[in-house]
Amino acid sequence: MVIGFLPHQEVTDYIPLASLDEEEQIENHLFERTEGSGLHGAVFMIENDGEVTEAAAGSLEADTPFSIASVTKMFTAAVIFQMIEDGLIDMGDTIDMYLTPGEYSGLHVYEGVEYSESIMISQLLNHTTGLPAYAESEAEGLTLVEASLDNGEAFTFESKLDDAKGKGARFMNGTDAYYADINYDILGEIIGRVSGESLESQFEEYIIAPLGLEDTGFAEDSDEVPPVTVDGEPRDITPVLANMRASGGLVSTASDLLTFTKAFFEGEMFGTSFIEGGMRDIQFLFHQYGTGVMQFDVSGEIPALNIYALQGHAGITGSFAFYNTALDAYVVGTTNQADNPLLTYELIQQFLEITEAD
Repeated sequence: MVIGFLPHQEVTDYIPLASLDEEEQIENHLFERTEGSGLHGAVFMIENDGEVTEAAAGSLEADTPFSIASVTKMFTAAVIFQMIEDGLIDMGDTIDMYLTPGEYSGLHVYEGVEYSESIMISQLLNHTTGLPAYAESEAEGLTLVEASLDNGEAFTFESKLDDAKGKGARFMNGTDAYYADINYDILGEIIGRVSGESLESQFEEYIIAPLGLEDTGFAEDSDEVPPVTVDGEPRDITPVLANMRASGGLVSTASDLLTFTKAFFEGEMFGTSFIEGGMRDIQFLFHQYGTGVMQFDVSGEIPALNIYALQGHAGITGSFAFYNTALDAYVVGTTNQADNPLLTYELIQQFLEITEAD
């Protein structure tokens, strides 16, 4: 995944990249990659030492709203953290306090023993429930996500629970980590049931209004979301976003995403103790997960490589919102494609290297 990172290239008229300023170098890389590489559009925004550099190429402009996919999980976690601080819920609360017996019964059965009632909010946040992922098995035809993308099929909270029950738990909750959207679907449902209000209203109350995010919200129709490259072709992913909601349904801009990511890591919305430590390996190479936050770090397995560690989140659409502590740098944006996760990380690493050099 990392060995394949490409070296810096030079612009087509052979002007050395080092002779260009930071923004020009980043723009050059993006324009090169949108020519025949399967990357149809991208937006990057980096803040380092108070200086913001942005670049866009292809089908996207710097202020184009785009699907942030699973970066939405950071928003959901931020609401949960604030509800905890408000005394409305607790990390140790179990799902039987919020879901009905018909909903949680059979949700987590491992080696013949049911653990559903003992799944805690903390375990939902850090993906240690043992619940399965939607796309885990294709043996019975379309997965939930594929059905939504290919047929425009809507699926309910109940159908998501039924899907998890049909697949079965991977391990006893709390003993390992496995990234699964269902964890954040349940958190979103809990937010709605505790507040008595819609998930949209709680995102607005706890995050969007306080931070002044003018271009962030749930997708309402396909005109608001640029097509995402899937299997080499631009696809309308609005049906998927409508089904993901708390686990991946938000649309935002790079500017709004930068504002949110800084607030998330700098304690503007909640105490930073919520997101400190506790990282566990998940099923994706070089990825770990903590409480509401993902980490990309190769140092434990390939320490010789000079790869910047990243904390924040990435999404299946090429979206990302990360913080690098060594450079005190934030990098957010999207490559707006679901075909090559490596490409997103490759560009992030290259652009952070440019930022450090300057």
